[in-house]
Amino acid sequence: MHRQTAPPLGFGSAALLVVALASCASRSADSPPSESTAGRAGSGGSQAGSAGTGGGGASGQAGSGTGGSGGSSGAGAGGTSGQAGSGGNAGGAGGPALTLFDDFESSPAGGPPDAAKWSVFTETYGSGASVTIDGQVAHSGQRSLRVTGGGGYGDHAFATSASAVAGGAVLFMRAWVRLGQALGAGHTTFLAFSETTENKHLRMGGQNQVLMWNRESDDATLPAMSPAGTAQSVSPPAQTWTCIELRIDGGTGEIETWVDGKSVPGLRQDNQPTPDIDQQWLVKQGYKPMLSVAKLGWESYAGQPNTVNYDDVAFSHERIGCN
Repeated sequence: MHRQTAPPLGFGSAALLVVALASCASRSADSPPSESTAGRAGSGGSQAGSAGTGGGGASGQAGSGTGGSGGSSGAGAGGTSGQAGSGGNAGGAGGPALTLFDDFESSPAGGPPDAAKWSVFTETYGSGASVTIDGQVAHSGQRSLRVTGGGGYGDHAFATSASAVAGGAVLFMRAWVRLGQALGAGHTTFLAFSETTENKHLRMGGQNQVLMWNRESDDATLPAMSPAGTAQSVSPPAQTWTCIELRIDGGTGEIETWVDGKSVPGLRQDNQPTPDIDQQWLVKQGYKPMLSVAKLGWESYAGQPNTVNYDDVAFSHERIGCN
């Protein structure tokens, strides 16, 4: 199979590629905005390169607080963790301690998320990229976080938090995520982490219609974007709430991902090279991402706009679970 590289502002014509390259050339290659996931154009990984966040993406191988009494963090009967105070968070009785929890119920619909928890970064060139509270769509309660992003790098938006990832090398995260459109063929990002190991980003998004991890520094993907690799990942359905959990270990470099409570083989890096999954990821030895900022949002490198909703978002140093 041959590799196909996706230009940053769309694909399908040489004219669009020229425009995209001109746009990227006017940007700093290695100095992303402080709250953006921007970076330089992806150079293509050894098996399935993908975009540097904010630059050109390479397609992989073608085809291939006050503790809320009984506060609910999920739909239905009482959740396991209540929100604590406007500036802090605490797990409910028997639950893990949380570095950040937000069900977005305390923020007015149509406005920004709680400034005590999130900063907002948008960059827009015509698409109206935005981060707001949605009063119509929610996993639990009445509200969620809605991020709208355009189809090109220049139209991205993120809600960011440094406190979410503070306090330890091992991070667990749980978020209920609703994609307005299913993941497309081109590389996209809807969750990113700034990391101080290489001063780049570790990103979760999609490519070849499946979930994947991308390492900005060398464009490695997890899994490999081969038919055998993508078969080991999953495709979240559009307009459906999906529980995404993750573990990132900055001490060992390991990554694990659960979707609706089930571990996904293609989204696991266990330091044991497995062809089509983490073998090409482990070509770079000793990568152990120390995270500094978490970012929820949308950035596209191949022309796909999207609206993504997030709800019942929680971070901890222990596994949280979907309920």
